[in-house]
Amino acid sequence: MAKPILFAATLVALLALAAAIWLSTDGPDIPASPGALPQNFVAGISPTQRLCIAEQIIPPGAARIEMTLSTYGRPVVAAITVTGRAGDKLILAGSRRFREAQNVVVPVTPTANREQLATICLRNSGQAKFQIAGSPTSGPSLRYPGATQFSWTDIAGDIGERFQRVRVAPFGAATAWLALALALAAIVLAVGVVIRTARQ
Repeated sequence: MAKPILFAATLVALLALAAAIWLSTDGPDIPASPGALPQNFVAGISPTQRLCIAEQIIPPGAARIEMTLSTYGRPVVAAITVTGRAGDKLILAGSRRFREAQNVVVPVTPTANREQLATICLRNSGQAKFQIAGSPTSGPSLRYPGATQFSWTDIAGDIGERFQRVRVAPFGAATAWLALALALAAIVLAVGVVIRTARQ
């Protein structure tokens, strides 16, 4: 009898914990790094000018930033410098020359080892004006190809923070907390069954 109860409790704990983590990441849309391909060009940057985009979520393992740039159809060489700041701290920087219209990948250093919220600034460090693509509603689109590195310790602190802004039907943030409570209750039940079985 103890084994089926232990199995069921463990299964419920795993499912509830997975649900809690999944629900915690379903937060409101933040004006940052949309995953979808940009639809049209939304901003132009002249030589020496700078465009800053606030509240960008820099994912763990981000060593490159990709964006779609165009030199207005002219066959000229342009240059872009990218910097990222979390508060007053410079957390990444990189630069790249490009020609005409293309998806431009700018290598940045250092590589982010955890998710960070930053302001990304794009500076025209060349002689040719260029424009950046994105969404008319959320602004320029920045993408982070290859940023897939993470560990459970990296995301542990983010889960609680995201509970505060979770958007889940039908109970809102309470849904995520309920899933976490179920996971903890199932773990307690499983431990209790193991202890009782050991005493018999």
